Amino acid sequence: MRIAITASGDTLDAELDRRFDGARYVLILRSDGTFIEACTSPDLPPAGDPRRTRLCALLTEKKVKCVITGLCMSGTREILELAGIRVVEAPSKTVREAFEHFTNARRLLI
Repeated sequence: MRIAITASGDTLDAELDRRFDGARYVLILRSDGTFIEACTSPDLPPAGDPRRTRLCALLTEKKVKCVITGLCMSGTREILELAGIRVVEAPSKTVREAFEHFTNARRLLI
């Protein structure tokens, strides 16, 4: 499974970005923690094309199944969930810590 994490930078030690819609980077990892790539968030969109729509399309194109972010607004959450992408809100941490928190919580549910 591919997991996307919103970030302020392009490494696992970057801070988790507090807002999905305003994220500068999205880091994509496999569920085993293998780093796949760092994508820059789409630039400011043309009129009538919300940034969140372009970011959701990017994640769908990258075959992401889960997004870890600080805060995801309800409209954005709906778009992601319609695309089959689960949203997990995490406390402010580094990307690495947010991923570890997610995988530890997931193990408890299995």
